Amino acid sequence: MMMRAVEVPGYGDSSVLTVTDRPAPTPNADEVSIDVAAAGVNFADIEQRRGNYHDGPSPPFVPGLAVAGTVTAAPARSDLEAGDRVAALTSSGGYAARATAPVERTFRIPESLPWAEATALPVQGLTAHNVLHEWGDLSAGERVLVHAGAGGVGSLAVQLADAAGATVFATASTAAKRDRSRELGADHAIDYTETDVADAVLARTDGAGVDLVVDGVGGDAFAASVEALAPVGRIVSFGMASGSVPTVATPRLFFANQSVLGYHLVHALDHVPERVLGALPALTDHLASGRVGVVVDRTVPLSEAGQANYAASKAGVLGLTRTAARELGGKGIRVNAVAPGYTDTELLEGSQGHESAVEADTASGRVATPEEVAGVISFLASDAASYVNGEVVRVDDGLAL
Repeated sequence: MMMRAVEVPGYGDSSVLTVTDRPAPTPNADEVSIDVAAAGVNFADIEQRRGNYHDGPSPPFVPGLAVAGTVTAAPARSDLEAGDRVAALTSSGGYAARATAPVERTFRIPESLPWAEATALPVQGLTAHNVLHEWGDLSAGERVLVHAGAGGVGSLAVQLADAAGATVFATASTAAKRDRSRELGADHAIDYTETDVADAVLARTDGAGVDLVVDGVGGDAFAASVEALAPVGRIVSFGMASGSVPTVATPRLFFANQSVLGYHLVHALDHVPERVLGALPALTDHLASGRVGVVVDRTVPLSEAGQANYAASKAGVLGLTRTAARELGGKGIRVNAVAPGYTDTELLEGSQGHESAVEADTASGRVATPEEVAGVISFLASDAASYVNGEVVRVDDGLAL
């Protein structure tokens, strides 16, 4: 059986992504076969495409770690069966009409959870819950600092921490993102571009600091985390989106009885799967009930995506016009950062031009061609969008977006 998929024929920037026909994957004895209804776009996908992901696939490969869809076949030892609605974490292969995933990393989802939102469960959702609870041991009444509080993991971590009864501090680069963090449940939103984060936290806690920090940024954010940490506090480090490896002097930790814990979702699943997956019941319930939501800012038709004006800074400001946002959302693409009030020809404040602009010249209402779909993928997975996490796209008529 042949299928449409997005392929990385060789490591590189977003221009290497190619829409192609290729054989549908055949599941092995321990895998589930899934008709993909939605695929997540995650920072790990971008790192795989660049060739920077530890133990990542070698070209040619189909990227995509998180999918949601319908089971077509499952191992006999599994309690899954054809027709089940699932979300799954793959090693790669999600940007396709069909994917396979290990049975132990494939999870049933309730009917009330939409496909697009479900793709956040295997990566952003598990990560957010794990760093707060299974690794961070968060308790009601504690103070927690969430870096990048409007991002894919951060927006869920803010909501989950608020639901746990914590006082939540969130960092974000723009007023719109800080407003969003507050809407999601942050008690304090800090502009890390203009404010010393540690000073702001200490000032708002009367010098006490925070009990827990969850940090996927590294670099200056990690340094601020150490300064803002209360005695006996914990930092869970789960990434370095800044490109700078976190470091800390151990004397500071042992004199203050502080802890720094590392977290990596895939390797944690390899070594302590029961600890990771212990989050699933509560997390699925939060998402299905709507108490915790996957952030969707604006939606729009793919037909005019080629004329979109967009850009991103290293701080993760995605420049999209309202017209472009409507275009993308009309094909099921979740857009995380579109400022209200801008005209169709204006960019978000602070954004800069980027060479990965989509070039497709499409007519309104027409079904996109595979080449145009490839352009949208380039847009979503470009280096410019590297720090805008959590975009969700839908597979439509066999085309993987």
